[in-house]
Amino acid sequence: MRFRDRPAIRRGMQNAPWRFRPEDYDRFFAARGRKPQQTRYIPIEARRLNRPLPLLLRSWIRLSWLLSPPDKRDALMKMAGYVVFEQA
Repeated sequence: MRFRDRPAIRRGMQNAPWRFRPEDYDRFFAARGRKPQQTRYIPIEARRLNRPLPLLLRSWIRLSWLLSPPDKRDALMKMAGYVVFEQA
């Protein structure tokens, strides 16, 4: 979780520190009877649900998309997401 460890993020979150930080996320959830069902990516889900992202984020993604080489564009769309779990 390099994002969480950045100094600017830590300063901004000093009154709300990250407390959930398991060594191995897969093992942590498996021990509690959960297994990953699918991974959903926020920009892709926003498009699928016809729910636009906030303007600033949408603008940043578009600019990054234009400046990125074609082979990096898929990674850009998968920069933020979440995992849907199911009971094992």
